[in-house]
This record gives sequence, structure tokens and C-alpha cells, in this order.
Amino acid sequence: MKIFSKKKIGIVFILIVFTFIFYSFGVQAAEVRWRFNTGSAIFSSPVVDDAGNIYFGNNDGVFRALSPAGDVLWETELQGDIKTRPALGEDRIYVSSNSGQLFALDYEGNIQWSLRVGRDKKMGHPLIYEDTVYVGGDFRIAAINKDGTEEWIYEVGEFNYILNEIDIDDQGRLYVGSNNGYLIRLSLEGEEMWRTEVSSDNYLNGPRVSEQGTVFVGSDDGEFRAINPEGEVLWSFRTPSRVMLTRPLIFEDKVFFGTVDRLFCLNHNGEEEWVYNLERRTYISSELLVDPAGEIFFGTSAGRMVALTADGEKNWEFSAGSGVSSTPAVTTDNIIYFGSRNGIFFAVN
Repeated sequence: MKIFSKKKIGIVFILIVFTFIFYSFGVQAAEVRWRFNTGSAIFSSPVVDDAGNIYFGNNDGVFRALSPAGDVLWETELQGDIKTRPALGEDRIYVSSNSGQLFALDYEGNIQWSLRVGRDKKMGHPLIYEDTVYVGGDFRIAAINKDGTEEWIYEVGEFNYILNEIDIDDQGRLYVGSNNGYLIRLSLEGEEMWRTEVSSDNYLNGPRVSEQGTVFVGSDDGEFRAINPEGEVLWSFRTPSRVMLTRPLIFEDKVFFGTVDRLFCLNHNGEEEWVYNLERRTYISSELLVDPAGEIFFGTSAGRMVALTADGEKNWEFSAGSGVSSTPAVTTDNIIYFGSRNGIFFAVN
């Protein structure tokens, strides 16, 4: 039997202690301001209003408003899981749920109207453009007036359905990806302007459109593509693994997207600027967010909220104790709000 000396045991002990201290105080540098237990998994992404109040839902179908101090302002029970990000209008809050409905609430939490858009499946985030609310559900996109009446409905086609989120450019044109590899552009009136087969019979994630009109989108074939305003492929970037179903992020002259185990940063010509490697068997489970300084935030399946510098270096990470699918909201005074799958909603510095 091999016997270790006291000296070697002491060295091993010191290394273990050093590793623990480094992890606890070096990597997890974010400070918790407060936390709120909702009692059910949080996939919904929070939105903060001008007064600093925070709005989000959870898998129990409860939509909440919290004060900047983490106190409950009100709670409203809706039908179906709430996995989306609400849209804040002038006098209404729009919330979609997995009941297939879009709800309009006032700022005291009272339901003003609801409208069924899809079936009992995943709904996308509602978006507001001018006085109209747009939302995707199953195989259709709906344009809805502020009073809850339908302006128009677009159906993507038989046996096909819309994946993830829609995006809107500065002229009100809508972009959406489908489960059979098509990228579709619609006019403000809901008319199909073009439909481009980006990736044959592969899932497309939610597209992002730049100020110049270039559309960036990833797919399950492992390709990340840029599409010009006429619907033609400008370039394609091959990744070692399939592109996850989270939307890309555009910031200045860079575009970011995540795969199973990596976060890529490309320029708008499709050239790699840097790549950040996640820990083994971990993927980016929330959408990406960037603050005005270029710092990038995202949640992971391993239960981390990660912050990277604009150069792709880890700035800090915070352990939420469970997977983070809630896209964070960052305020001007550097408070970060997000939820986790264990039902805890966090406010961290």
C-alpha cells in the first residue's frame, strides 16, 4: 500500500483550499442584492420600466411586478406557462403564454383583454411597433390592435410552424424562421415579401436584422448565415456543432451566437473575431444580452449567469443553483435581474 508523506498531504490540502477560495471569490464575483422565490421554474425574461419596477412570469402562470427593492407590487394569474418576455406599452403590458393566448394587462395587474393566437404550444415574445402588437404562435403570426382585435393573421403553411422569435426592422417588416429551413419576410400589412430556403429541412432559430437590413440566422445544420435584404445568402460560417435555438445578438459591427459548447463573435463579413468555450456538457440556455459598454451576459444550462468583456474574456460568473433560461435585464446602475429554473428570481450587482 502506497503511503503519502505529511508534506504531500499538506500540499494537496493547500491546493484544495486555494481552489475553493479562487472559485468562491474570484469567479463568482457578483453580489446578490436580493432574491425572490416564486415557487415555480422561471423561463420568462424580465423587463424593467422607467421607474425601476420589474415584470416577469413563471411556469405556474403567475405574472408579477416587483419593486426595485424586490417587494411584490402585484401578482396576476394567467392561463398557461409564461416562458416569454413581456412587452411594455404606454398603458398596457402584453404577455404571451403557452395557453396560446396574448394577454393585455394594465399597470396595476388587471387583465384588460386576452386573445387566442396559437394552440396550446409555445408562444413567442410579443413585440410592439407603433400602435400594433406582433406575436408568433405555432404556425402563425398575428398583428393585434391595442383594443385586442386582430389586424391580420399570417399562416406559414401546412405542416410547418414558426420557431422562436420574430424580429422587426425600422420599416416595420417582420422576419421569422420556420421548422423546414425557410426565412420569411412579411410587410407591415402581413403580406409575404419573400421566402428563402436557408437550410433544407433544418430548424432555423430566431433571426436578427441589422440596421443595414442584413438578417443573421443560425440553423440545426451547424451553419450560421447572413442574408441580404433581397433574401439572398451573403455568407455562411460553419461551426463544429449545431447552432442552438437561441437568437443571435448584434452589437455595433459584431454579431454573437451560441452553439452547444461555444459562444462565437463574428464581424459582419462572417470572419471570426473570437470564440469563448463553455465548460463541458454546458450550453447557452438564455438569449444573449449586451450592455452599452459591450459587456455580454447569458445564462447556461449549468446554472451560471456569465458576463464576458467585449473581447470575450470572462469578467465574472454567478451560480444560480439551477439552469438559467431567463434572459437577464441590466439597468443603467448595473443591477442584473434574471430568474432560474429553481424558481428563484435574482437581483445582483
